[in-house]
Amino acid sequence: MSENKKWVGTWASAQYSIEANNPAAPPLEDSSFRQFIRVSLGGEELRFTFSNEYGELDLEINSVHIAKPVKDGFSGIDLTTDTPLSFNGGSESVRIAAGERAVSDSVHFPICALDKIAISTYFGKIPSTLTHHAASRSNSFLVKGNTVSSETMDASIGASVFVNWYFLSNVDSHAAEKCSSIICFGDSITDGYGTEQVAFGNKPDSYLRWPDVLMEMLKENNFNFHSVINMGIGGNAIFGGQGPAARDRFYRDVLEQSGAGYFIFMIGVNDILRTSNINKDLPLLMISEYEKMIDKAVEKNIKVYAGTITPLYGNGTHTTVKESIRKMVNTKLRQMHESGRSGLIDFDKDLSDNDPYLPRYKHDYNRDGTHPNNAGYKAMGELVYSVLKNDLIAES
Repeated sequence: MSENKKWVGTWASAQYSIEANNPAAPPLEDSSFRQFIRVSLGGEELRFTFSNEYGELDLEINSVHIAKPVKDGFSGIDLTTDTPLSFNGGSESVRIAAGERAVSDSVHFPICALDKIAISTYFGKIPSTLTHHAASRSNSFLVKGNTVSSETMDASIGASVFVNWYFLSNVDSHAAEKCSSIICFGDSITDGYGTEQVAFGNKPDSYLRWPDVLMEMLKENNFNFHSVINMGIGGNAIFGGQGPAARDRFYRDVLEQSGAGYFIFMIGVNDILRTSNINKDLPLLMISEYEKMIDKAVEKNIKVYAGTITPLYGNGTHTTVKESIRKMVNTKLRQMHESGRSGLIDFDKDLSDNDPYLPRYKHDYNRDGTHPNNAGYKAMGELVYSVLKNDLIAES
């Protein structure tokens, strides 16, 4: 008897909007855009979701091809793996209405955890407001015209390089019933700020974010039934910030994710740092939103882990009042864990031991007092693995 299967997210990114006339936005119309992802769950059948959530006009996709890349950070693909996607039962093209998403037909494309996929899309008309995820930490390549099956898309054919994802929101794997995804929900610390910047000794396609570390540790230790989905947005906050407010995107980015089984949140540092008028009720308001998210996740049989807020010392907007709010929120999160309300991942204690960032986790270049260096991101991923491993299903 064949094993029951279901769709489980193997990759996704949190979407938000950008104006097409923004200098950072590429001229996608009548052009081919090759973007790269790293999957976290194996499988043989995949489906791809493209989003026009923020567009005010239809998005025209003329053709999409997927392939295995030949080298990280470069545009080249293995032509023997070049595979077209189809939509709506066999159509090469799809028109996505404003505010909508389109899911491809299932495609046979065997992958293993940590494999990379190149997704090359030839666009027709595009809306003025693009749906995207900035700071993908991965190089993407743009060429005028239809070049979705070109072996390379480099400077020799006029390619431009970008470090964002556009319109691609989800990739699902048709996986065993026991498989599930681990949703990592947060801000720039989850999104991996600094891990792709040359000034910090890094480069794109390095995969140094703490969810990347978690993904690799799961694979190394035969936890092959679980994917890791990074739903961080740089600058995001519970009540606002960059992109849709965390409390507003929670349903889309957590509850709607295919096969969601675990939910880790670390969100709120920007609510504390960016408020100009400190509201004495801010800790209570933050905790109230955490509790709402926890309750809704539990209703969906998703196991929840609350992440404490990491240090703010050294940040230019840091004050003793803001520090007291951070400590109050963290204390409440620990109490919620002790009462059995949620699991706990104590990032604050692990990175600071109640002092400023331990020296080995401070950036040598970026002394903003908020973001850790590569060693800090690695420590965070290792901590999450150490907490989750007893709850996960390992492959014997």
